[in-house]
Amino acid sequence: MRKRMSNGLPRLVLAALLPLAFATAACEESPTQPPAEGAGELQPGHALLSDGTPVDLQLDGDLFLPGEQVAMTLRNGSSGPVGHNLCFHTLEVQSEGEWETAEGWEDQICTLVIHFLEPGGEAHSQTTLPQDLPMGTYRLRVAVSLTDRDEFRDVVSPAFQVSELSSP
Repeated sequence: MRKRMSNGLPRLVLAALLPLAFATAACEESPTQPPAEGAGELQPGHALLSDGTPVDLQLDGDLFLPGEQVAMTLRNGSSGPVGHNLCFHTLEVQSEGEWETAEGWEDQICTLVIHFLEPGGEAHSQTTLPQDLPMGTYRLRVAVSLTDRDEFRDVVSPAFQVSELSSP
């Protein structure tokens, strides 16, 4: 594991407090703060920051089977570092036009560590979809911290489909 803490005590304090913030954010229904007025609309796959730059969450496909692994890539398009822990993510299902946490979804066992993603950087992780996941439209949600702005945002992946195994 690698942490970047070049600014001394403020980063040390931040690193100590962010895991608690991420754990709390993961339990809330939607802790996303809206972008600043005039910053534009939140797009799937992006957390549009107040200065208009994106932090992106992309997946390695748009169609998956229950029990299949999904690779995530978080890209920092902002001008400052972004704190994250991709292990703390939520699977959401679209139901009647609304997004809600998928029933029976449980977070993986994760270490309470914050990783810092420098501007232009990428972070990668994988998750395994539940074996009994019903067909439907899903997305992944990850909380990020804009460490130089003391802001938190949720980043959602583009929607993807889960289909059942086809019969021979």
